[in-house]
Amino acid sequence: MKKKVTVYQQKEKPFAKHKYGTSTLGEAGCGVLATINAINYLNGNLIDYKKLASWAGKTHYVHNVGSEHTISKDASYVFGKEYQFKCTEYYVFKNTVGNLYPKSSEDFDLIWNKLISKLKNGEVAVGLVHGHFIAIVDYDSKTKKVLVLDSAAHTSRNTTILGDWKSKKELDYNSSEGSPKLKLRSSLTFLARI
Repeated sequence: MKKKVTVYQQKEKPFAKHKYGTSTLGEAGCGVLATINAINYLNGNLIDYKKLASWAGKTHYVHNVGSEHTISKDASYVFGKEYQFKCTEYYVFKNTVGNLYPKSSEDFDLIWNKLISKLKNGEVAVGLVHGHFIAIVDYDSKTKKVLVLDSAAHTSRNTTILGDWKSKKELDYNSSEGSPKLKLRSSLTFLARI
């Protein structure tokens, strides 16, 4: 478990005003930044944001929405060899409310267990919450929390083992704990080193 982690922020230079589709990374680039943060945590490689934004802006940008759900999976095919990562699974849980959130806490248990298994295996995940991509990169077996790197939620680039750790209940759509904006949706892209 790392003591200090860099979290690259959409609203910071050089990302904030960089073109992404018909928008900017600052406004719509959470899929790009979540991928950058996940890979950087995974293996220390920092993907060239200009190359990733240019590619994704042509292939995965949705006007007035942001990025398609498959951005991290497909980025692994284009940039994986250069930055030493691969997609091990694009996981979509089917029993959902409106194709977005798990219907019950029991359904969320299945997603959570899958996530924890992958994190324990040394993989990282890029997931969707309420209209936003986040990187989920580590698991603390003592506290039973996951480390969430959110490119839009921090005031600085650094986080520690004391901050940004979220419990299962904080990410469960059916729970009253945590922020509604951090309720995990039903799809995750799992990434590993190559």
